[in-house]
Amino acid sequence: MKEFTVKDFILYNNPCFVCNEFIQLQIRVTKKSIVSFPNNLKPSFSNNKLEINLSTKYYNILNLSIDLMSNKIISNNINELQDFLFNHELNLQSVCLSCGAYISSHFLQFDLKNGFVKPVGIAIENFVLESNDGYCQYDIYSSFLENKSKVQIRPMHQKNIELDIPLFSLSKFKNKEKLLEKFKIIMLFS
Repeated sequence: MKEFTVKDFILYNNPCFVCNEFIQLQIRVTKKSIVSFPNNLKPSFSNNKLEINLSTKYYNILNLSIDLMSNKIISNNINELQDFLFNHELNLQSVCLSCGAYISSHFLQFDLKNGFVKPVGIAIENFVLESNDGYCQYDIYSSFLENKSKVQIRPMHQKNIELDIPLFSLSKFKNKEKLLEKFKIIMLFS
């Protein structure tokens, strides 16, 4: 499985593969110990750094900064960051606000001793494509964890086709048109 620096993950689907719009990067924060809704945080960018406010308390703010050139991390309180990461998991989300496509990374792994984020792989790709003639819509959900994809093909005026297929990654296709050509072949044999 291919792994990315934080910068490369951001560039992987930017602009959006489906609609060519710019994506929004989010940091998803999930508590480890209890079942809860994750919190999506929007980082800011400055001087080739991703900056995120992880926690705000009455007496303290916990900030994390990731250098996009080296994956080095800086925090205003490394001990609090260590405690925070003990109780929370973080992952990257690439979200297109125009078409809804999103890509989610595996949980980030931090090497706090050496001060960097380890390379990260993709966990999920999810997007919807429409054929150029508007005749058919393709919903693709790819799980890199399960190494497979679920595809729902919705042709107009016909029964939907649902398929479980081997992993279908965006990285295998040069552009949207090449992907649509592949789906035409899949439809022929389904």
